[in-house]
Amino acid sequence: HSAFYVTRKIFFWAVITILPLYFATKADLDPKVFLKPEVTVNFLLLSLFASIMAYWIWQKATLVLGAAKTNGFINMIPLFTMIESAVILGEQISIFGMSGGILILGGVIVAEVR
Repeated sequence: HSAFYVTRKIFFWAVITILPLYFATKADLDPKVFLKPEVTVNFLLLSLFASIMAYWIWQKATLVLGAAKTNGFINMIPLFTMIESAVILGEQISIFGMSGGILILGGVIVAEVR
């Protein structure tokens, strides 16, 4: 299947599985909130680039490089997030975060060497 088809299916099932939780929590969502420019821009950036484009690019990379090479690196997303939050947001990296990062990096290295 094409990368676009797979991405569309992923998001369809994600919405279907999250809806029961949304209704179970009785979350109060005011549609007027989306009329605020900062909310609209943030929503579009998160939905289009951080979600849809990221999954689409991931699917393309999997088709080009193969699942064995690309899937090992998906485990590094938390490591990259921790590093980026420290650099961009100035957050402190805890000993637990550092330990987890070392374990992630070690696991990916072991998986890639084999």
